[in-house]
Amino acid sequence: MGNSLALCMLVKNEQQYLPYCLASVKNICDEIIIVDTGSTDKTIEIAEAFGAYVIQAPWCDDFAKIRNLSQSVAESDWIIWLDGDEVLNYAGAKKIKNQLLNDNTCDFYLCPRVNFWKDLKHTAWYPDSQYKIYRNNIGLKWHGKIHEKIYDENNYNHKKRLKNCDVTTFHYAYVKSRKEIKKKMELYIHIENPDMDPRQIARCSTEHDFFFDDKRLDFVQSYNGALPEVFNKLIITQDEIKWVDGPTILKFKKRIKKEEYNTEAVDYIKQHTPHKQPLKKDYSDKIKDLCSIVIATHNKIEYLQPLIQGIYASTKIPFEIIVVDNGSIEQSIMDYLLPMEKENNNFRFVHLDKNYGFAKGYNEGIKAAKGEWICVLNNDTLVTEGWIGRMINHLKEDPDIKVMAPVSNNIHGEHQMVAAPENYSFGEYLSLMEKLGKDQGSKRVYSSWITGCCMVFHRNLLKELANITQTPKVDGILFSECYPYGQGEDTELNFHVQHRLNKKMGVARDVFIWHHGQRTLETVKDINGKPVDWREIQHQNNMILHKRWPEIFPNG
Repeated sequence: MGNSLALCMLVKNEQQYLPYCLASVKNICDEIIIVDTGSTDKTIEIAEAFGAYVIQAPWCDDFAKIRNLSQSVAESDWIIWLDGDEVLNYAGAKKIKNQLLNDNTCDFYLCPRVNFWKDLKHTAWYPDSQYKIYRNNIGLKWHGKIHEKIYDENNYNHKKRLKNCDVTTFHYAYVKSRKEIKKKMELYIHIENPDMDPRQIARCSTEHDFFFDDKRLDFVQSYNGALPEVFNKLIITQDEIKWVDGPTILKFKKRIKKEEYNTEAVDYIKQHTPHKQPLKKDYSDKIKDLCSIVIATHNKIEYLQPLIQGIYASTKIPFEIIVVDNGSIEQSIMDYLLPMEKENNNFRFVHLDKNYGFAKGYNEGIKAAKGEWICVLNNDTLVTEGWIGRMINHLKEDPDIKVMAPVSNNIHGEHQMVAAPENYSFGEYLSLMEKLGKDQGSKRVYSSWITGCCMVFHRNLLKELANITQTPKVDGILFSECYPYGQGEDTELNFHVQHRLNKKMGVARDVFIWHHGQRTLETVKDINGKPVDWREIQHQNNMILHKRWPEIFPNG
């Protein structure tokens, strides 16, 4: 029997404790095999610096499947498995090869584990033990999508091949923020209850014992033992990981600071939002005159929040806001949307399990809309005083116009771009628009093309689009959903209105919105986690558009 040892792990965003984890076993492992399921922090970089073989695999709501993938690559005689927030007892680790792995009378080793509870002064569920070490290449497989197991407690052959050892692991899963614990609980609840409403999952996730501050709970006790020695052997900073008495393990690359969103625009909205006036409103008795403002978002809370504040401050007609959470992965989105829905009768959100793109995201939100008037609005915009009321007035005054749009600093639709220096600030644009308004009055113009960044229409338009019999028909309640991610569906809507309904599109020259531009698209990734090539997407969608409308593009 050999005594080579492989560390097999599955990880995602474990940069906090992973360096200590890998450093605690580096000298005893012949292989380190890590399956990463979509880390966005420095996890992969850290793993590779410690000599790990990293497999990047999509998450599949199945812990056992990922562990089996990691195990399938291992060639060693034995496997030790750890989570990214576990550290091995440094002194005990030295015993593994010499005292444990040469023993051919067993296949499993049961190891004690210390679970730290909220801080390093308390532990929970101690003594706690796990089957951390097992023999490789004897047909063992992990089972269970959650709380997965390699050791079968009901299997007699497993029982007689089990031994205890004193190699302790230290577990830091509960020395994390409330947000991190909540996210972990939500994942577990979702796996066990895949059909549960995401909002119910979010509520249930706070029922875990972690969210109760009573330190006298019977499973919590004081910890007076020593911490793992590895904490004294590593120095970890924002710039590097190095041994206290040795060389640097990893120097992190300097990250290029992303362009900040326009702080002047956000400050303006905050200054003009009445903080003392409660946001809660109920327009159920005026449902006929209601305007439904539909916003689709994929992460980007830093843009969504000031936009919604601005809508409440600048919209004087009865309205409701419907936010479509298009598969966001940032917990901050849910932390914002849940309380907003609870506190405001005219605020709702629709949760989608993944990012379905622009067209489907907005179509799902429109299905939930109650208003006679509907506004489609991008999440990286800011509105100005009286914006939507004036656009609705234009639609009422000219029945030939089916869809009305505003002008903007960053919308390249026909008649929609406001001519001004490129570096104009939000405040300078407001001054410019005030001057233009005085010169133009309530002027509106017809346009052959407007963009989906912001548009307003009457609910009857949905019925008229549904009754179109000529091809191509609308592949969705408003936007055709045959265009991947986005770009193309708003152009097709323009074609349907003008060439099938024989109606017009309009631009309100007295309505201005601020558009940051491309803020959501720049972070969208494909199924492999790589940034989407928007030039290629735009090219593909143009091909789809040309094939669907041969009367407009006769040459394809």
